[in-house]
Amino acid sequence: AHLFAAMIYPTFLFAASKEFGVWYQVEPKAHDQMDLTIHVLLPQEAIPHLTDEDIEGAKQAVMAVHEEDIVVNAGPWQGLHGQMTDQGRLSTYEKAIWQLNQLWLKQMGYHSG
Repeated sequence: AHLFAAMIYPTFLFAASKEFGVWYQVEPKAHDQMDLTIHVLLPQEAIPHLTDEDIEGAKQAVMAVHEEDIVVNAGPWQGLHGQMTDQGRLSTYEKAIWQLNQLWLKQMGYHSG
């Protein structure tokens, strides 16, 4: 199965295949915290035929994929907050990360210099 995934700056994430779509609702809460809600999108004609077992199976499948990502991202996140870690400069290739950080800071009422 083919899956198309895209991110539109700053926090719109979407994935789609022939069978379903997924929309990721990202809500920044602080400089190091966010809420993530994952919405699974199905064709309207499929919905009346879904059983509770189908819905639970879909939830489990989506969670299994994302739990892999959580594990992979947890190590670098811990490393960034280690006692001997200093914040480094972003690469020139990471301008989008800097822009997203500036947007979040502005939305939270902080101003960068």
